[in-house]
Amino acid sequence: MVPTLAPRDKILVHYGAHWGVGDIVLVSQGLRTDVKRVTQVTGQEVWVEGDNALVSIDSRQYGSIAIEQVVAKAIVRLPNLRWKFGSRTKQ
Repeated sequence: MVPTLAPRDKILVHYGAHWGVGDIVLVSQGLRTDVKRVTQVTGQEVWVEGDNALVSIDSRQYGSIAIEQVVAKAIVRLPNLRWKFGSRTKQ
């Protein structure tokens, strides 16, 4: 989902939340869960895409998914903060 989400970013999700076109959602794909953006909803089917079209595996490869496969909506992105602990050196 780069550039929207960076590797190791965390997202806070709301299971059962209403979502629509443009929202970032969790998609259940059997044993794994993917993060994708909803780009189209048609009846009981959803088209989802990753933001990085060159490398994302999404509806462009596997087609639309069942609406039941969308399990949660991302509501907050938590950036990966890397803290360095220890003493400062004098300059």
